Amino acid sequence: MVLLTLAGDECRSALSSLRGGASPVTAIVSTCPVVPLELMRSLVGSGPALFRAIIPLGTAPCEGVVALAPEPGTDAEVVERVRASLAPIGAIEMVSEEALDAVAAVGLGGAGFVCTALEGLEEGAVREGLPRHTARAFTYQTALASALLLRDHPGSPADLKDQVASPGGTTIVALAALEDAGVRGAFLRAVQRSAVKVRARRDAARPGMIE
Repeated sequence: MVLLTLAGDECRSALSSLRGGASPVTAIVSTCPVVPLELMRSLVGSGPALFRAIIPLGTAPCEGVVALAPEPGTDAEVVERVRASLAPIGAIEMVSEEALDAVAAVGLGGAGFVCTALEGLEEGAVREGLPRHTARAFTYQTALASALLLRDHPGSPADLKDQVASPGGTTIVALAALEDAGVRGAFLRAVQRSAVKVRARRDAARPGMIE
């Protein structure tokens, strides 16, 4: 298996260099979110099996989640071989190529969204009198503990939210303020806009559409 973890132009150049030199038993996996399978095939030519994957940033061995999209018609045995090769990273989610746009928005850009939320929590704690280093420590620990709880939880994040929001309590009052500010909808729109941008860049790179 050849794993290409390169950006757009570098990825295209690497694929072109493999043209005619990759055997039919070779599987090429690209992690570039804006180079579609159609373009990969036009660059590398016939022969190797082609895959696209999204591997979120900063994943530790065996703790990540990989989205994997094979070229339509790829032999099932080759798909399983690639799955086994990527398994040390973590869980493998088989998706369509179109679904990779949303995966890229959440898995690659989502860190920026989460950091924005954490910045707000830290600033709020400082506003209420905590020293910044103390506010930051509690903010990071809260994020880490929540992530670990949710990782092993089969349901929705709303389940955990409901567990910590007792009737008439301080958390539900704060959640109401977030709802008034449209925070949940803002995150929804952020993912949507990011996915649309990835999709537009991917579509622009299709063969015959490169400027």
